[in-house]
Amino acid sequence: MTVKTIVPLATACLLFSCTLMKKHTVGDELSWNIQALDERAKSHLDSSKWDTNLFEQDKEVYANYAENFREFPLNSTPFPVAEYDYAVSSAPFTVEDGGYIFKGIKIGEYKDPNGEEVIEKLTIWILTNDDTAEESSWASSRNYPYLTAQGFFKTKINQFDWVFMASPDGFSSLLINMKLFDLRFGETIVIFPQEDKSFLYEQFRESPNNYKEFKSYIKAVLSKIKLSQHLGSSMQVDAAQEVKVASTPADTPNKKVGSFADPRDGEQYAWVQIGNQVWMAENLRFNSQGSWLNPANPTDKYGRLYDAVAIQNACPIGWHLPTDQAWNELEMHLGMLAADAFVSDWRGTHGAEMKSQSGWQSSLSEHSNGTNSSGFNALPSGYCDPENGNPVYEGLGHSAGFWSAAENGISWQRWLGAPMAGVNRQPDYLATRFAVSCRCLKD
Repeated sequence: MTVKTIVPLATACLLFSCTLMKKHTVGDELSWNIQALDERAKSHLDSSKWDTNLFEQDKEVYANYAENFREFPLNSTPFPVAEYDYAVSSAPFTVEDGGYIFKGIKIGEYKDPNGEEVIEKLTIWILTNDDTAEESSWASSRNYPYLTAQGFFKTKINQFDWVFMASPDGFSSLLINMKLFDLRFGETIVIFPQEDKSFLYEQFRESPNNYKEFKSYIKAVLSKIKLSQHLGSSMQVDAAQEVKVASTPADTPNKKVGSFADPRDGEQYAWVQIGNQVWMAENLRFNSQGSWLNPANPTDKYGRLYDAVAIQNACPIGWHLPTDQAWNELEMHLGMLAADAFVSDWRGTHGAEMKSQSGWQSSLSEHSNGTNSSGFNALPSGYCDPENGNPVYEGLGHSAGFWSAAENGISWQRWLGAPMAGVNRQPDYLATRFAVSCRCLKD
């Protein structure tokens, strides 16, 4: 899973126009000569060009998620920057082969902030031999047009802290436990921890950018003779050999699931544990005043649609309507970064993990359906405009909206869309008549 961001912790499609130059894609020849970089540096010092809304948002995020930021000592305080239009990517992965386990991270930038193509700038592998080894990373867009990131790997032997910087003029470097790598000589770094807490390493001129599929890149790295010399002949890989690659923690099988009965009407619902939360894995179907049933629903699993009044007491005993914070916890578990928690827009790519594997239709994308790797199983139930008792149903097969508990007169709804890989967070001020779906969270 790729995490997309224009905010310091990184993710989402909230884009800001750059006051220095016209919107551009990464790699434009005219973009960043030394004069343009000098002008950009000056704009950061000019308070009239600061993005004050972004700065205030950052301060709120840093205040609310101070505990999360303690893991990233170089990113513990916000700072103002000039407006910009840029998105960066951070994607963890795990490789298992020949009895060995590598944890890894890819850091890159989106070729077009509105697109999906990522240009990878760095790929780190750490030999952990432990699929529970901890990895964390933080890609930042705040130094635009420079890409910066930091993170760590915690193994049974040692902890490896790293800092990465890529300049728009083509120079990039990685500092890992005070070992400096000039990435002009290879963008793939492989670390081999040693029992005495030292480490060995290799640097390869391989990049995921050179392959259509990430698995092909993995096999190319595993086939390196120098890698085999570190690990033994069991790492020799041929083209037909299957290599296990896990892209995110959500791909892990054996999710904890179950079912329960709503005592009000006897309806049975599936539930799934996602992180530390237990969510209904189906839309609520309880028939109450202010709820609406689309007669075109393919199955009853699409559930009923609830208006702002009906939703207040919709959940059964033992369950409750999730707060905005509860939704954020779910989304961050699936890969959304904390900086996007308060963004009112499309965020991340984790929506694909929440959407069902069928039923989503879009003429704009060949990848409308999700993977449902989270078990949330969101169906495209659309929404309803009751129109004084004459309901008009829209969005069936194309969208899904979910309520959150009202706080200060606002319900921060979550929306999924057929052509979109992310999740939209948008406010409902409880004055709208539109009815959307309900998912309840276990007490």
